[in-house]
Amino acid sequence: MNSKETIYYNEGLYFTVAVNKYQNGIINLTIDGKPDASNDKRGDMITQVLLGHLPLLLHPKPERVLVIGLASGITLGMVTRWQNVKEIDCVEIEPSMIEAAHFFDQWNNQPFKDKRIRIILDDARNYLQFTKKKYDVIISEPSNPWVSGCGPLFSEENYILINKRLNKNGMVSTWVQMYNLRTNEYKCIVNTINSVFPNISIWHTKEADTIVLSTPEKLSINYEELKEKLKNVREDLKNIYLDNIDHLLAKFIGVPKFQHGFLNTDDRPAIEFLAGRNILFSQKAYIIFKMLRENAESITKYLSNFNSYENIIKIYINKGLHDLAEEILIYEFPNQNSDQYYNMAGYSSFRQNKYYDAINYFVQAIQKKPDYAEALMNLGNSYYRLKEYKKALYYTQKALKINPKNAEAYNIT
Repeated sequence: MNSKETIYYNEGLYFTVAVNKYQNGIINLTIDGKPDASNDKRGDMITQVLLGHLPLLLHPKPERVLVIGLASGITLGMVTRWQNVKEIDCVEIEPSMIEAAHFFDQWNNQPFKDKRIRIILDDARNYLQFTKKKYDVIISEPSNPWVSGCGPLFSEENYILINKRLNKNGMVSTWVQMYNLRTNEYKCIVNTINSVFPNISIWHTKEADTIVLSTPEKLSINYEELKEKLKNVREDLKNIYLDNIDHLLAKFIGVPKFQHGFLNTDDRPAIEFLAGRNILFSQKAYIIFKMLRENAESITKYLSNFNSYENIIKIYINKGLHDLAEEILIYEFPNQNSDQYYNMAGYSSFRQNKYYDAINYFVQAIQKKPDYAEALMNLGNSYYRLKEYKKALYYTQKALKINPKNAEAYNIT
């Protein structure tokens, strides 16, 4: 049993805030008993890190940033990595959150030490209503919309206020959960954002979390420029197992084309009440994720100066997004009569258990390039799955002669 120790607890002005430490090393922050942040590298950290970095990676010149919601301070700390940002404001309604965030100093880059940081103890809606300041990037990460006091931060009126506080080329990064929501309710939040910001895209961070990114124009990413900017935050991304630019880009789900339904407004705060009724509905996040996957788009449509087709195709295949991989192969791959093309087509078939189709493609790849170690290895794997062990061993040994460091090949030999 993974027991816990409560290392911080305070009944604050607005929320009861606690920090808990578990035997496995995970530390989480709870608001009124509900987990809202943690140092889990395969969980909350992915969303917390990307909420901060994604808009700053894509904005051409971010100088003023506003973060709505402090929690663990990890997202705020990611913003401080960017030395070109001159002013960083964070609006937080609960004063005890500042004390709680210090328990995450090992992971949040200790943002309170940064002289550019200004913590504003206020209700976010109130601050947005009365401030005259404008920002290049606004990052919104309140708690769930059904949590008391957070619902208004998901309303159309709130996004109108956010839009008024943006500079001309401003971007907005918004955390949108998939848990405790049904499909129509998730669509309602996205449509509400879209009613104010016409150019949005959805990025899937972890199992039940997404980021809705609002951009001033239709999404357009210069691959080489992004690759250069990634050098600034390479370690942060490696820390959440995003080893390169292609793994980051594969987080892109698409530009939503939901049919317009009801919106979440101050006068009709549907999400605040509907989401609370879904707590016992166990399959909600999976159903929304399935809907998003079925409507997913390839990020390559939105890239310029891009030639890393093999990497992105392989990532899509490994994520089970075979339709996207095959779409790139059919419509975008530069040379459809090359060894790389046949190897990728074969790998897609292999991962769908279409082993005879895979063999046909891998043979064509090897005919184009007889010393293609990866294709030889893939061919050996295909025969192995068909229990044709002699052929599997033959092609695997050929692959090993070309590339003796191929660890996977030793599983067959």
